[in-house]
This record gives sequence, C-alpha cells and structure tokens, in this order.
Amino acid sequence: MPQDGCEAPQETAWFALTANRLARPASKVAGDERWLADEGYWPEAKPLALAPLYRALAVLLCHIESIEQELFCRTADLLNAAGDLLCWATTTLSVELADEDDDGEVWHDQAIPALRKRGHNQEGRDGTPQVVVGLARTRDGLPVRSWVFPGNPAEVTTIHQRQDDLRGWRLNRCVFVGDRGMFSEGHRQRLSRALGRYILAVPMRQGTEVALEVLTRAGRSRDVAHNLRVKEVYVGTGERRRRYGVCDHPDEAKREQAPRERLLDVVRAASAALDTRPADPPKRACELLASRRFGPYL
Repeated sequence: MPQDGCEAPQETAWFALTANRLARPASKVAGDERWLADEGYWPEAKPLALAPLYRALAVLLCHIESIEQELFCRTADLLNAAGDLLCWATTTLSVELADEDDDGEVWHDQAIPALRKRGHNQEGRDGTPQVVVGLARTRDGLPVRSWVFPGNPAEVTTIHQRQDDLRGWRLNRCVFVGDRGMFSEGHRQRLSRALGRYILAVPMRQGTEVALEVLTRAGRSRDVAHNLRVKEVYVGTGERRRRYGVCDHPDEAKREQAPRERLLDVVRAASAALDTRPADPPKRACELLASRRFGPYL
C-alpha cells in the first residue's frame, strides 16, 4: 500500500535502490530506473519511476538519525570496531544553480533547512551555491554517520552539531581527528569546550611555536609503519602543555623534492629579473611576496 504520499510501496523502492547499489551502482536516472526496466527481473518493481524513488529517499531522510545509529551499532558489534577515535572531514559539493536557497521547507512536519548557500568552495569554485558534506568514521575506516550542512558555515562550527547528534551512541570516550584547516587558536578553544580531546594536523608554516620549538627540537623518532617515522615533542608544562607528533614520510618527501626544486628555479629566475628592471623591483617584489605560489619560498 502507498505510504506517506508515495505512488508505490516504499519497501519496494528501498529494496530496488539497495539492489542497484549492490549489482550496478549508478544514479537514480541512469541506474535504478533504467536498470530496473532493462536488466533487473522484478515484476513488482516495474511500475517504479524516478519520482517514487526520490520520495522513498525523502522518507528515509526523516528517520536518518535512528537508521544510522542502528546501522553503526550493529556493524560495530559484528566487526568489533572501536569507537574511541573519530576521524572527521568535510567537503563541498557545488550545485549548478544561479541562486541560493532563500527559505527552508517542511516535509511531513519535519523542517528541512535551506542548504544550498554560497560559501568557500574547497575546489576553488567560489560563487556557486553549494552544500557541505561531513563524515565521521572510526580509526578502521568504518563510517559512523554523515551530515549535510548549509554551504556557508565555517568547518569548525559543524563540530558542535556533530557532538550533539552523537550523544548517547556507544562510542566511549572519543578523540576528534581533524585536518589542518581547523588549526587555529579559536578553533582549538571551541574543540576543547565541545569535545575535550582532539588531534589536529598542523601547517608547518603557521605559528612560531611550530617553527621555533617543535621542528627544531632534538629527539629520536620511532618507526610506526614501513614508510612513517614519528617523534613526540611536548611544549609547555603542566596540564596546559601541548603534545606534537612530528611525522617523517620518506616516500612523500622524495616525491615532493623534484617539483619543489623546479619551483625554486623559477623563484630564483624571478628574483634575478628584478635587478634587470630598476623601475619595477618594488612593485614586482611585492607581487612575488604576495603570490600563493612563490610567497612561501621567499
């Protein structure tokens, strides 16, 4: 029987979506609808069209919190997965629309916020509406839960909602792991208030503490993998001391050496050219220093 306004049974649509993902993953148009008509043998699913498939997904969205929690708990029990370390990352997905969403919607008494907003795009496509997608996973790569946020918030602001949404899950004491885009004093203070324990990647050129007290500190590194060596450095004393892990990746260093040498040759040539044009050096020098490509090397 139709449920929640769907023109076809939702259970049939959900099974069809799952079967397509297992057999031949594709989009709703290219996969499910055509796959059911041309390749799959399931007479009961033949009446399904694109709109009922989308409606079935919308129904799942209304219950996404309980569904994801149940899926994670059952999978974690089956695989004996540890939930003490949560790796968090976000990305942006652009939308081919001219205008962003003005207002949210209400679907089956559930408020759906306006998501397609203009913001900083991680792929360099600033100006188009987008959404921010976040994913938390365990240290073994098991997905815990996913989120879709409006396209205009800062990444660190998504942490508070993540903490609230995961409260009550069987995750024990979690340590948050984030990338270098979240490394700043303000972000670290927010993380301390929201989560307490965290691990962040640190940009090597950001902050005098890293350059003067961490990278210059003598000490012995230990092998943690065949291609990774780590040295621990503590800065400060007492409860407020900071713990750094300095990583040495020989294979990555070798891979980056050749492009860096080529870029340094270009920087040297550009610097030498300043002496041949006396009228331009101040302006040209400022341009080189402000360059995202050359500035760090100058």
